[in-house]
Amino acid sequence: MMHSKIRLQCVAALLIIFNFIANLANDIYLPSMPNLTEVFQTTSGTLQFTMSAWFAGVALPQLFFGPLSERIGRRPVILGGGICFIIATAFAALAINIESLIISRFFQGVGVCCLNVTSFSILTDLYEHAIRKKIINKLNIVGSLSLLLGPIIGGYFFIYYGWQSNFIFVFSLGALTLLGLYFALPESHLDLNPKALQFQTLFKNYFALSMNKIFIGSFAPYCLLLGGLIAYLTAAPFIIIGLFGVPPEQFGFTQLPIVCSYIGGALLIGELEKHFPRADFQTVGFVLVVLSGFSLLIMDYFDVMNLSVFIVGLSLYAMGFGFCSATLVADALSASQNNVGSAAAILGAGMASTCMLASASVGVLYNGTVASFSYLLVIISLTAFAIYLSIKKLILFKKLINVN
Repeated sequence: MMHSKIRLQCVAALLIIFNFIANLANDIYLPSMPNLTEVFQTTSGTLQFTMSAWFAGVALPQLFFGPLSERIGRRPVILGGGICFIIATAFAALAINIESLIISRFFQGVGVCCLNVTSFSILTDLYEHAIRKKIINKLNIVGSLSLLLGPIIGGYFFIYYGWQSNFIFVFSLGALTLLGLYFALPESHLDLNPKALQFQTLFKNYFALSMNKIFIGSFAPYCLLLGGLIAYLTAAPFIIIGLFGVPPEQFGFTQLPIVCSYIGGALLIGELEKHFPRADFQTVGFVLVVLSGFSLLIMDYFDVMNLSVFIVGLSLYAMGFGFCSATLVADALSASQNNVGSAAAILGAGMASTCMLASASVGVLYNGTVASFSYLLVIISLTAFAIYLSIKKLILFKKLINVN
């Protein structure tokens, strides 16, 4: 399938921007969250479920939308999801109680679900592995900027225009980007599968992927590490604003070291791989995220926890994740070339499910202390590292057997 270089560049840019907006929908209202407990007369735990609802919307339909994109094409799925996203964002701005906000956030997630599953599939359809890996790295870097820009923008919007302005801003950006995709995005999947939605086909595809060790060894650790980052985002407003007393409009600036650490890790790994292509930098990334959780626990145990220590600990986690993220995603998709739609669906569902569970866990476990969050981070990072090492050793063992 041939497409002009300029058109392919536009498609990649629009997918990256739309991914940024999807992340922004979560990050931009973080500074408002402590205040929304008063606006809606609810608890912080209940309010944190507005994030869990978003991830539920992203997670639950993934396994359907992936095969749907194989049946009817990527373009109608991503455009339909974009429409769902901007309509739900408008309803979020009009929410009159916590229930309506949670429902709106769920359907925001459904829209993002379509974006996630089709974005990875489109990248696999249109771009070679090396180029795709670079685009995914850029997508991750730009997406992470929402962690910095979202709270900064949201903090000032909240102070000067009210919490609703956050969703109005996301609605405007989403509508413009969706319009750009409508004109620029070609249908990347022309070999449609009329049986893609049949139960037998779905079961066969998903079962094959569940038996693919390379796919699982990349997919599961990535989802878990992403879940750890979302656990932080869920707890951060209540720790940084509530516990450490940072004003809402300054909350976003506290994210600068964390975002820069993630971007720095992602950029550094790209350069290191050029000069040391056989080095195992993913393991270094996993070691950093494990050290992050333990360092926070140790600092809290010795009663030396403060804002600076907390941010440094999370920056370590972000850098480690930056080392791993693009490679893990690219490896997972490359392991399933003949089953891209289903692989992207499982990847998206796994990402959203672990994020939903991590966010919900914070709502249940967070008791106003850094330690309660740090224990969760340790469990997530250790589990991800253990899965990565076990699958890696299994693959190496099989290679040795085949050689001998």
